[in-house]
Amino acid sequence: MKVYLTILFFLSTFTSNITFSQQAGDLDNAFGSLGISIVDNNGYDDDASSSVLSWNGKIIIGGTSLDGSTRYMSILRMGALGNPDITFSDDGWQTISMSGYYETGTKVLLQGTRPVLAGFSEDSYLPRDFVMYRFRGGDGELDDIFGDNGIVVTDFSGNNSLDGVYAGTVLGNKIFLAGESDETGSNSMFAIAKYNLGGNLDFSFGNSGLVTTDFATMAQDRIRALAIESEGKIIAVGESAPTNFSPWSWVLARYNPDGTLDNTFGTNGKVVQYWAGSYDYLNSIALLPGGKFLVAGKAQDTTVVARYNNDGTLDNSFGSSGKTKIIGVNPHIIVYGNKIFAATSLYSSNFDFVLTRLNYDGQIDNSFGNGGTVITAVSSGDDVATNILINSGGRIILTGRSGYPGDFAAARYHNDPFQANVPFYIVDNLWNQGFINFLDLGDPSVTAVDAVVYSDTIPGGSFNDSFVASGVASRFYEISITPQNAGTNSSFNASLRLYYSDIDIQGINENNLKLVRLTNDGWIYVGGTVNTDENYVEASNIHDVGIFAFADPDSITNLDDDVEGLVNEFVLEQNYPNPFNPSTKIRYTIPNVTLSDVEGSFVTLKVYDVLGNEVATLVNEEKTTGSYEVDFNVSGLTSGIYFYKLTAGSFVETKKMILLR
Repeated sequence: MKVYLTILFFLSTFTSNITFSQQAGDLDNAFGSLGISIVDNNGYDDDASSSVLSWNGKIIIGGTSLDGSTRYMSILRMGALGNPDITFSDDGWQTISMSGYYETGTKVLLQGTRPVLAGFSEDSYLPRDFVMYRFRGGDGELDDIFGDNGIVVTDFSGNNSLDGVYAGTVLGNKIFLAGESDETGSNSMFAIAKYNLGGNLDFSFGNSGLVTTDFATMAQDRIRALAIESEGKIIAVGESAPTNFSPWSWVLARYNPDGTLDNTFGTNGKVVQYWAGSYDYLNSIALLPGGKFLVAGKAQDTTVVARYNNDGTLDNSFGSSGKTKIIGVNPHIIVYGNKIFAATSLYSSNFDFVLTRLNYDGQIDNSFGNGGTVITAVSSGDDVATNILINSGGRIILTGRSGYPGDFAAARYHNDPFQANVPFYIVDNLWNQGFINFLDLGDPSVTAVDAVVYSDTIPGGSFNDSFVASGVASRFYEISITPQNAGTNSSFNASLRLYYSDIDIQGINENNLKLVRLTNDGWIYVGGTVNTDENYVEASNIHDVGIFAFADPDSITNLDDDVEGLVNEFVLEQNYPNPFNPSTKIRYTIPNVTLSDVEGSFVTLKVYDVLGNEVATLVNEEKTTGSYEVDFNVSGLTSGIYFYKLTAGSFVETKKMILLR
């Protein structure tokens, strides 16, 4: 089997040397002004609806801004410490609209390094269409290679339809937008659109790229959150109500990758859950290892987090009969480590941000804040939280709207240091992949763990064939740890469980799956036991960080046959120091030509930025057998991730490095 591996640029294993002098739940005084950042666009009302983190820790918030009587979509990029990023459209803001149309921004996404802002536009009420803008990741200007000069408009059912975006996600080079479509004005339906990299609809999905689902005639059905499982199946959750708008119910649907309903889920692919409340809805979803998933919403006039089994039935082992009550309204959830975090808003004399932490079993974590909850008055006015994020250092970020006229706002909180001997769940941008259980952390102790999941479905700069061998799955995990001090990672003892999908292991005998680790000597056998029912491999006594994969070890051909006295393989080593400023060293090895698969040894070593632009050529000449070291001195480059690539004939290898100024 030949497998191609690609890397998503905005994901990174960037870690920082963090000491947790404050308690979990305390505002992080290094962020904004004493932990809070409030940013005004133009003096009018700004309403933040969604947010996302970029690969370098910058916070991108999307929503709507008024300019007098006109409503525009707007997007703000903050630096990692909460200040407006003036490299993005000069002042951090982009406020944009198609000529003369009112627009509402509801969902912000990242496609690689490029922000995407979606919502809906309307012209005096009708029609109302899906609208999506994509911006360049550098300067924040419209991306003219996307759609029509950066803009994509989608009409589900003609000039009389009401179509609106409320949810979305990115999977590889595909964008999914979801919400509602109402053709008649009295029967809105679940609506999902799938787009290719350039913004055109993906005709392999549904009806020419569009899918609608009706839960009941004359009902109001709307998707509020969307997630994609490891098998490519799509779970959409939201709300449904009869034509008299009462009572509302939870509704969930699962779709196959082609957009058809998955009949193994609920009843013919759909679940309707009525809790006897006047307005029950689902607002957020988070996937879990093993096929379960969390949802958050309103049930029987209270706010809850609930857990479902993979077949769409409620998991009664979670919380109290499947759900846990939390305070506040409009919940958004995220899983980090072995904890569940929820962002809500609570009204007293004004609305305030609320952060709640639950244990993995659904019980409120009373060790956090005041009885599991932290309440923050961001301003003297109404403060409404609309999303929750967690950065690579484990800090918690709530984003939303503050005051009136409203402004975009963010608050950042401390989290607990990394805890040994408890499951640490690995999260990528789509689903939780597994967990690490550290038994012996050594000295210095570990304060953070990062795991990045690379799949052949994700676009970006490609790893080369030296990362790939027959019998190795197409899903790779790059795991790093951060010591308390800035020294070398000490050895530790860990149990590592990684989940796979059937797509990842095509051509490999599932019963033979083990874990392997990539080194300069090729794939090294790690071992472990496979659970073919729940699709994971678990190994113990792991002492090294690095890149792990699933494999049938018997089918791997390593490049580790020794020929005494000769260098017998190309090697590109990790740069050191890393991160670096202002210089770093890169070592590489050229093998004996008679043992290599190249004719001669003409070597190039080049450096690229995250957009694939070449920024330096370090080597461009013939090289004889031996080991070499090159200095890379930075001049005029900004902080961030860069990639260095060694090429010699058919051999190509790429590694990443981090510049910190």
